[in-house]
Amino acid sequence: MYHPYINPLLIFCYSITENHLKRKKTAYGTALKVMLYTVLIY
Repeated sequence: MYHPYINPLLIFCYSITENHLKRKKTAYGTALKVMLYTVLIY
């Protein structure tokens, strides 16, 4: 289900979300990551 042009977006969002989680390690951060992936994939 991955498109070539979506992969860079996933890596980009993953990096931003990882930085966010390092500062605020909360369930909210994890939920945010899941929602970002869901929006980009579907």
